[in-house]
Amino acid sequence: MLMLISIIIFVVGTPLYIRTPPKGDIISRFCGCVKLAIGNKYKLAKDERTKDHWLDYSIGVYNQQEVEDF
Repeated sequence: MLMLISIIIFVVGTPLYIRTPPKGDIISRFCGCVKLAIGNKYKLAKDERTKDHWLDYSIGVYNQQEVEDF
């Protein structure tokens, strides 16, 4: 009985939800970030490699929040 009530509440409240379609493809953004980070890391001399994490080398093209999420 409780399950039926919860389904009814869900269906009645559905118009109140805000649905936004996804923007872009996260897989291609992730692969691009990894490729850029690896390329930038090995292009720099060993003395210039001062980043904490290897993905930090892609921060110029990708923003800080995206790199932290990846």
